[in-house]
Amino acid sequence: MHNFYIDKLGKIGDEVLLPTSEAKHLFKTLRAAKGDVVGLLDGQGGCAKAEIIEDKKIIIKSLEHHAEPDIKIHLFVAVPKRAKMDQLLRQCTEAGVWAVHPIITKYSVAVPDKISNRRHSLMQEACKQAGNMFVPKLFTPCSLAKALEKIKAAKMSAFYGAVSMDDKKLSHTSNPDIAWLVGPEGGFSDEEEQQMLSGGVAPLNIGPYIMRVETAAVCGVSLLNFCNKDISF
Repeated sequence: MHNFYIDKLGKIGDEVLLPTSEAKHLFKTLRAAKGDVVGLLDGQGGCAKAEIIEDKKIIIKSLEHHAEPDIKIHLFVAVPKRAKMDQLLRQCTEAGVWAVHPIITKYSVAVPDKISNRRHSLMQEACKQAGNMFVPKLFTPCSLAKALEKIKAAKMSAFYGAVSMDDKKLSHTSNPDIAWLVGPEGGFSDEEEQQMLSGGVAPLNIGPYIMRVETAAVCGVSLLNFCNKDISF
C-alpha cells in the first residue's frame, strides 16, 4: 500500500483532497483505479486508510493516531553542501529524528540555507517511504553558542561526535529529549569542544572510523534511538 501526505485528515467518510503533486503521482504515475486502497499521513501522528471510488474520489475508511515517541532525538548539525544535506535529511527522517537544527561552526563548509518547502517535501517523502508518522521539525540556522543555550534551556541530555575511543560509550539516558551534535568535515575546533564540555555535552564515540557528516548524523540518531529502546518509529 502506498502512502500519501495530506495536511488534514478529517474523519471517517470524508472525501480526501490530495495536494496536486500527490494526486498526480497516485493517478498518473501509479495509475490507481476504483477500489484501490491507499494510506494517508498528516505528519503529526495521524494516519488513515482510504479507498478510491468513482470519479477518482478518495474516501477515508479508517483512522488512527499515534502518540509522540517517548524518545525525541534533536540533531544539531554543521550543514554539509547542498546534495549531502538533502541526503542527511532523508536518512535521518527515516531513522526517526524528531528535529533538525542546522548550526554554524568554525570549520563549517557551507552556509545553511533558509528553510524551504523543498526540504520540507524531502522529509515528507522520507516519512512516506519509512512509515514515520512524524515529519521532523526543521529549525532556522544558529550558532553553536545559541544551540547550546537551546539545549540547556530544554534540559536535554546531549552528546557530540568525538573520534577518541576513550570517550564516553553509548548508554541509556533517562531524559526523553536527546541532543546529538555533529560537526563539519573538519570537526569541531578545540575551543568549540571545550565550549560543549563546559555546557554539559558529553563526547560520544560511535565507531572506530572517521565518518562523513551525513553518515555520523544518521548513525548517531539510529544508535541513540536504539540504545534508549525507542522502536516506535
